[in-house]
Amino acid sequence: MPIRELNTKNNFLYLFTALVLLLFSSAIADDLPEGIGEDIFSVVSVLMLVIGIKSLHIDINIKRIVYSIAVLMGSLMLLWSFYPSKITLLLILLVFLFVFAGAFKLSMKKILFEGEVDANKII
Repeated sequence: MPIRELNTKNNFLYLFTALVLLLFSSAIADDLPEGIGEDIFSVVSVLMLVIGIKSLHIDINIKRIVYSIAVLMGSLMLLWSFYPSKITLLLILLVFLFVFAGAFKLSMKKILFEGEVDANKII
């Protein structure tokens, strides 16, 4: 099945898929050897940020901020792999919290105040 082009009729399907992949990658990361599992989770986390933001069809200035956050997240995870510390972990978790709260806010705005209810919005 070919991948459909991202548009306003299927954007929440892509966001949902990215979040499910993040969930599964975190479960798989616990079962793999320590370094490999964390690396997989790091890559999937950064990809989830990029896919999630691309799926929300937002203003270019917000996209630039989010891409910067994705680079920050990748850098923090790279730092974590070489120098694990409580501060690095706290920064990673704070960035995740910021991203998820922002994505939730943008998603709710699009779902509640734009267009009519369809299968995409239900997803």
